[in-house]
Amino acid sequence: MAGAAGRRASATRNRRVRGHRAAKLKAGLIDEIHLALAPTLLGRGEALLTGIDMIAAGFRCTQHVSTPRAMHVVLTKGQDAG
Repeated sequence: MAGAAGRRASATRNRRVRGHRAAKLKAGLIDEIHLALAPTLLGRGEALLTGIDMIAAGFRCTQHVSTPRAMHVVLTKGQDAG
């Protein structure tokens, strides 16, 4: 989708963001992030938020749930932690 029609359609739906996450965060194009953090014994993982001050960008933790396999964290822009 492109242009105004794409913006109208995406305004009411969730989107998965792939690639250039940091640039999209810094540009203010993301208002909520759901992270599933799983411990890893081998490897380095991926540094998703390096160099981004999430608090200064207006994000707060609005939900967190632990499961046996992962910790799920929701960061929402412009809302207080609940």
